[in-house]
Amino acid sequence: MARKSHIAFLVTFLYAQATMAQVFHSANPKMTYYGFDTSGVFSAKAPVRLDTTNMHLWQIGRTQKPFFNISDSIAMMTDTVNVYPTNANDHFTIQFDQRNDRIFFFTHKYRTAAGHDGGVVEYSYDAGTTWNNIVSDCNQSTLLGDIPIEGFYTANDTLSDGLPAFSGTSNAWITSEIQFLNIVPIRTTGGTGNCPPPPVTVYLRFRFISDSTADSLDGWIIRDIGIEKSDYGAAVTEVTSYNILKVYPNPSYDGIYRFPAIQDMPAFQLTITNATGNIVLQKPYAQRVDLSALPQGIYFYRAGNGSANYYGSLLKD
Repeated sequence: MARKSHIAFLVTFLYAQATMAQVFHSANPKMTYYGFDTSGVFSAKAPVRLDTTNMHLWQIGRTQKPFFNISDSIAMMTDTVNVYPTNANDHFTIQFDQRNDRIFFFTHKYRTAAGHDGGVVEYSYDAGTTWNNIVSDCNQSTLLGDIPIEGFYTANDTLSDGLPAFSGTSNAWITSEIQFLNIVPIRTTGGTGNCPPPPVTVYLRFRFISDSTADSLDGWIIRDIGIEKSDYGAAVTEVTSYNILKVYPNPSYDGIYRFPAIQDMPAFQLTITNATGNIVLQKPYAQRVDLSALPQGIYFYRAGNGSANYYGSLLKD
């Protein structure tokens, strides 16, 4: 019976992918991905909207650069063929409807001149009138700051002008997360006064910057973006009573998954099976799970300690 339900889920998922080229739901019902397409727009009903009005360097398409290694997928990147130019300062903008502490995330990869060229993520609470680096006075800590983030650069990862940015070479695809909490943020260190609370619509700007030195490097690519409905008020969550774990990224392109902390974690055993029910991994519960050696497909996990169990599915895309 369990195997039939697994197969039914797989058929449903494949049908969803075939019929929704722009928007698709992951195996986690709280997560929705928004893929780029050549029309340059997302679904009209999506809480995420793409603005390419002032975009010049960025291109949407299939890359021909071996470093990015996703020639079969459509993505947003700093030119599909050529290396990035000197003196670049170009961006695209996403309007993000922030409700119920949604988490915004994106999967990306980059190769730039370390400390000179790179990518900056900025946000605006006033419809693009003013912009702030996601790593700024209003966000002093990845765990305790006013805008919780994960998978980001730090205040010490800067370009030559001191601007914090993604710079250098990412060794693999990275999933970066931003959570705009529905509370009044208070500046944690430095500056004066309070940082404003997020409005219903937050603007995010992805800006690529290069200096006057020519470098034959690939630049920055963003494969897809997404949102996750969060039931929690913080970036780090300890699960206590849910039978589905908050695993991300899911789907995963490299087969690396992050599982949340759970109570009495050392007592739990993690078992992962494939779509036919065969065990492919069994180990003590861990927050980092590596399925990179396994083929693409759907997998199922169970974490149990003899009395409590968590179940769910993982997609390796």
